[in-house]
Amino acid sequence: MNHTLQFYIDILMGALVLMIACTNLTPLPIKVNNIFFIITGIFIMSIHLLPIVGNFLTYLMVGYVIFVVLIGQNKKFQIFILGIIGYIFNVLFNYLCMAIIYFITGINIMQIGWYLQTLFTICYILLLYITTSAIKQIFKRQINYFINQKFNTKIIIYICLFTTICACILITNFASSQYLGYPLFSILLNCFLFLLYFAFTIIMLYQIIRSIKQDLEKKSKLEEYKNLQEYTAKLEDLYQQMRSFKHDYINILATLNCYIEQRDFELLNEYFHNKILPTGKQFSKDTASLGKLANIQILELKGLLYQKFIRASSLNLQLNIDIPTPLTSTNSMKPIDLSRLMGIFLDNAIEAAFETEEKYLFCGLLENEDNIIICLTNSCNMNRFPIEKLYENGFTTKDTGYGLGLFNAKEILKNYPNVIHHTEYKNNRFTQELYIPQ
Repeated sequence: MNHTLQFYIDILMGALVLMIACTNLTPLPIKVNNIFFIITGIFIMSIHLLPIVGNFLTYLMVGYVIFVVLIGQNKKFQIFILGIIGYIFNVLFNYLCMAIIYFITGINIMQIGWYLQTLFTICYILLLYITTSAIKQIFKRQINYFINQKFNTKIIIYICLFTTICACILITNFASSQYLGYPLFSILLNCFLFLLYFAFTIIMLYQIIRSIKQDLEKKSKLEEYKNLQEYTAKLEDLYQQMRSFKHDYINILATLNCYIEQRDFELLNEYFHNKILPTGKQFSKDTASLGKLANIQILELKGLLYQKFIRASSLNLQLNIDIPTPLTSTNSMKPIDLSRLMGIFLDNAIEAAFETEEKYLFCGLLENEDNIIICLTNSCNMNRFPIEKLYENGFTTKDTGYGLGLFNAKEILKNYPNVIHHTEYKNNRFTQELYIPQ
């Protein structure tokens, strides 16, 4: 076969390996035009630079592939890290396959003919795609959490630097082996060392992410505790208002009686409207949300709902709350997950309702023998957005923001297949219903 054609085939297969390694662990599928740009770019670099720098060109090619993948992505640091980890896995997996073939057949892949090397590469491409796809599926929830969660920027940058340095070490080692003729001892030693290094890297990243997740959960619990404290403080304040009102009740009646006996209805009218009526209105306004929440006996949920209802009231929304029966427990769903769901749903509902003229928000919770039924309805303007798009990763109706709230809600619900979630948009009102089995 013509050497030029062999060279082009090698470039194409190398491009496929790099593209699969650097993109297949990311949750979003790679676009067709990105595939074209990746293969075209690698062809151009290989033709002009490979004869000059050899396998050290891998530095530039890996960077180029990940750069193309990052275009249009919101979570660039996380996608970058997954791309580098994919490349590191590819190098380790390649060494591992060569080592296994040597122990089984006694053949050093790097020292056989072009046709057999090509056959090995084709099989390796298929095996790499299957393996990375399986890893992505097995760790789907962890990868989605890593992509969608907001981490401390410094930690993400440190992880980026660590994985990049690791990839540079592998590329340098691989390129150096080319000049040494890929000795068997070097391949076996690299396989062993990279396996340990990769295992250490994955364990370290797992521990870091686990620690961050625990910190976020602690912050969430502290926020819930703060909401509950605010709710309790408001209850105590209202109790003091009631005591004060009770203490002044006789004095108020005496004052009213004085005006009535003197038949001074003008002063009576002024006293009533300026002193008594404002106090009654404020008292009624403060107790409206608290009275409705009396039936919520799940403390985490009660604190969160109070905080969201107070926010809705501060935005002058037409708030309608219906909790007719006691809500005692959620046997089939963790309280923290239910609180997270309600927080996401209410945040979106409040923002959508505030942007409309009607400014309507309804929240209903009902517990019966079979289910806990939660209904949330808000006025909104979303005629140009199909409902199913709202739950896609990254979709947002806002000018800014990542649009991850409802996607995160969808990910939470995946852990509870028995929970029924229904959405409907009709007459400029968006309704969400949850049926949580008891």
